Amino acid sequence: MDATQRALCVSEVCREICTAVSSLEQKCERQDALAMLARCSRTFSEPAMDLLWRKLDQLDSLLVLIPAVKVASPTPRGRSRYYTVQRPVLTEDWESFDKYAYHIRDLNLTLWPPLSCSIEHSIYRQLASYRPGPWLPSLRRLRWIHKREVRFTHELFEELVPFLSLSLHDLSFGTETGDDYEQEPTVSQGELQPVYDLVSSKCPFLESLLLSHPIPTASLEFIRDLKHLRSLTVISDDPLPPTAFKSIFSLATIQSLTLSGVYYTDIPTDLEQHVLLRLSSLTSLSLSRSDTAILRVLDLISSPNIHTLHFTIEGGHWKDLIDGVGHLSRYRHSLTSVCLFAPAELDESGDSSPGEAGIQILNNLFTLCGIKSMDLNLGWFCHPQFETTPPLSTDIAHRMALAWPNLHTLRINGFSFMFTLVTLATLTAHSKHLIHLSVPLQRFAYDVDRFFLSHSESSYACYSLQHFDLTPSGPINEEGLTQAFELLYPNLLEVSYPSGLQRLPAGISG
Repeated sequence: MDATQRALCVSEVCREICTAVSSLEQKCERQDALAMLARCSRTFSEPAMDLLWRKLDQLDSLLVLIPAVKVASPTPRGRSRYYTVQRPVLTEDWESFDKYAYHIRDLNLTLWPPLSCSIEHSIYRQLASYRPGPWLPSLRRLRWIHKREVRFTHELFEELVPFLSLSLHDLSFGTETGDDYEQEPTVSQGELQPVYDLVSSKCPFLESLLLSHPIPTASLEFIRDLKHLRSLTVISDDPLPPTAFKSIFSLATIQSLTLSGVYYTDIPTDLEQHVLLRLSSLTSLSLSRSDTAILRVLDLISSPNIHTLHFTIEGGHWKDLIDGVGHLSRYRHSLTSVCLFAPAELDESGDSSPGEAGIQILNNLFTLCGIKSMDLNLGWFCHPQFETTPPLSTDIAHRMALAWPNLHTLRINGFSFMFTLVTLATLTAHSKHLIHLSVPLQRFAYDVDRFFLSHSESSYACYSLQHFDLTPSGPINEEGLTQAFELLYPNLLEVSYPSGLQRLPAGISG
């Protein structure tokens, strides 16, 4: 046996070869190559099968391996597929299923509307009556979202139970919408709690959990038993009970929290008395709904080390938003990434116009000295003042660069944040680590000759910038921009226009 043959008898070598094959771009080519490797020798079989079966979007390929399971009827293309159990499922019927099932690590069991191409989940309840589970003993990530307008019930949960196991570390489950709760009787807390308790008992090592539209009466007490939980996402359009908020805020080890659509105004006023260490280990926070209620959440969190903050503001007044941003000063040394998104117009009643509010928001953000990534999108491009708004001053641009010396990604959108070539150059000249930039430019910003007659090009050069997403307020002078960017950004690799990605001439790439 020569050296090559001996090397191919080492499982680690075979696994590296299979990993390299799995990086092929074409899915069919990748799967065919892995299938051939799985059949060529025993040492290749296990690593190739692990990669071939690692991730599944549906379970058709496993269900057909159970002799007792058949397709209920011919299914038109693009429609949901119905399987049924034609006879009692025997122990030996699971042999082929089990042979491949233990290779699966990532499974997506999302049920789409009837016209979509997905499996009807009723087959899982039928099979569970013969074998409760777990069916996939090595599963680490499971996504089960019922994308039909139905409320969460015991019957739906029974479809999920066979896939819960000790190996599971990442779980997403629930329904797509909670609207149906208004039309049907809500499941009682006494009926619901045993359902949720199954999650903590069957998956005690969960590290990431997403609950999509949980039952409005759910106390969510089961999450307190998940001692390894590091990330929690709750998506809901319905008010949650006070006990649910107490359960969430009592998670002392959680590092990432996302609350989307939650009614923060329902947070109990006595929460501080009942929960002392409120999210004390939190480093990443994402909130969406009303800005005034978001302030309430910030006030309750006891963690002093939040690094990542994402706000989506859906309503309120400019004054409330300005005050909310001002509250971030308590994290001035820990915050490294901030994303503030206001998709709709806020109420302009009060002392601040949108333009003035934008500047005040920036002034409050300047206190955050550790920022590396800033994404500020106030959704004002449709505002009638878009074309006539005065651009940012060079003073603001200079303060922006000085306030965030470690900035590597900056995305700013909104009509009150218009840049000219001068303010843009002022910002980037003092941003030594800036790599990715996205800002709106006014149409008169492209008078390159006028700019460079009074400014030394070398003093404004930014050698770190590589990517520029450009949003012009009108027709652009592409030749003028190319000339300006060639002088200002010698190492720029690409510029993305709203119409799509366009490469600059080769000389600009340095």
